[in-house]
Amino acid sequence: MKQFVQYLENMLQAHRRPALWSAAFLFVFGSAVYGLLLAQTEAALTHFVVLPFCFSISLYAFFLGMGMVSSGQKTACCDIRKILTAFVILVFSGSLPVIFLKISAFWGISRIIFICLSYLCIAVAGYVSGKGFSAFINIVRGQDEKDVPRLLGVGACGILSGMLCFAFFFFPRLGLLRASLLAAFITAGASILLTSQYHLVAPEKRAETDGFVFLHFGIFILSGVLFFLI
Repeated sequence: MKQFVQYLENMLQAHRRPALWSAAFLFVFGSAVYGLLLAQTEAALTHFVVLPFCFSISLYAFFLGMGMVSSGQKTACCDIRKILTAFVILVFSGSLPVIFLKISAFWGISRIIFICLSYLCIAVAGYVSGKGFSAFINIVRGQDEKDVPRLLGVGACGILSGMLCFAFFFFPRLGLLRASLLAAFITAGASILLTSQYHLVAPEKRAETDGFVFLHFGIFILSGVLFFLI
């Protein structure tokens, strides 16, 4: 596992800056897709359209802001591990409601329970998205303070791209389940690009961080295979 992560780091070493910015763009892109995916899932669970969708988006945006506000200045090493953790939580919290929707017809559990769990996942996904993007800001600020406004612009482009792709491609052409798998594939791929910044990780934290990368690579492969099989 250590050799595999070292190989990825060496491969991206000459492209550290583009890899970091690409990872930030794809992270925000995936977050936007998951936000709309969760809102659409909630609307399907409640059999209503406008009110649950609007409430889900508002809840997601609220906790996104809370995640960014609650993030303080930390070391680059802590920021990288925070982003990798946010990637994992985002994938699972963004995909679980879709699974709830698929199995709710077969289980004799009250629909209210599924709805409450889905709203909890929406709050968690929004919160970790805010924490993750603030960690990207801290890393970029540590390299060049002038790049922070550009990163915010990249984030805005990522959100817009994610919303447009979900509205015109992900949902109408793929459906909720395959859309969640594609979002997981993109998000895990973005986390792999973050290995370009592993020179910032302290040696004593390498083993823990390597485990995160290996987990993300597993999600990347699994989601890609399932996307083509389903």
